[in-house]
Amino acid sequence: MGLKLRIIIPLMLLGTLIVVLFWLIFNKPQLQQENVESKLEVTTVKPSGSPVAEISFQIHGSDQVRGAVESDYNFAVPVALYFDGGNSSDPDGDELSYSWKLNDIPVGSTARFKPSTNFRNFFFADLEGTYVVSLTVSDGNLTNEKTVILTTYTATPELDVTFNSTASSTDQKENNLARNEEVELPNIDEGGLGFDTSLALKSFNENCSICHKSTGLGDPGNFPPLVEHAANLFNIEGGREYLILVPLYGLQGPIDVLGENYNAWMARRKMVSDDKIALALNHVVTSWGNLDRLDGFLPYSPEEVAKLRGQGLTPIEVHLLRQKLELP
Repeated sequence: MGLKLRIIIPLMLLGTLIVVLFWLIFNKPQLQQENVESKLEVTTVKPSGSPVAEISFQIHGSDQVRGAVESDYNFAVPVALYFDGGNSSDPDGDELSYSWKLNDIPVGSTARFKPSTNFRNFFFADLEGTYVVSLTVSDGNLTNEKTVILTTYTATPELDVTFNSTASSTDQKENNLARNEEVELPNIDEGGLGFDTSLALKSFNENCSICHKSTGLGDPGNFPPLVEHAANLFNIEGGREYLILVPLYGLQGPIDVLGENYNAWMARRKMVSDDKIALALNHVVTSWGNLDRLDGFLPYSPEEVAKLRGQGLTPIEVHLLRQKLELP
């Protein structure tokens, strides 16, 4: 009996050991797989937070960055506004996309953002009232929106420019519409226009025709026609001087020309001489049938242009002066 026990017990232990070994062998890959899967699942979990939208902006012609204090959101129009969402951030460092929107504008305003996903954008505030601007940033999954409210008002600056009435050609010469008796306007030869028409055409082609075209018809939707409109301006009070101010200082703001709306920005012709500006204007107001539309004509002179060159106006201020004119 003792001999049998001594034989059976070791055999039972050996059998148990073999069973355990087989279990470990056949279940080890599964344990390893579960461990790997568990480990991979943990490493793919990533903390994620919502991006934060921020807005700052600048007014055209100013280096001041606005958006920090309440007074930044109150200013005069018309004016171009340049917006920047570059300070927006994402806690995970994800790349952001940007969507700008005007949620509200004054009645009659033509303000629009340029379609873009860039962090910079702009629009032209043309009327007084309230503009509600929003910026939505997205990291591809989460979004965040920032809204600012701009309150604008119309302020006519005190400009050292006086508009004078335009009379007949004889009265123009006698009253000297250059507004300074020391200015000598050119004499008009009998049967002539009093200026060199070939040089006037050359100056117009060099400085004006790329936008307004050699026909004076302009570019519909972009640059207004000079046909008829230039004559209408020349005939009204202040129109003669206004026509000088436009090439001298440029023009920025929405305008209505013969029933069509335009809102392009005309750059000033700072480097063009007084003589060439006078010549180009003489061509404009006497070409394409405009001469027949004038109530009277006295040609522009370089001295007349020079007297207005020192005003230091901005394109927006020229636009404000245009609003004072009583256009037909």
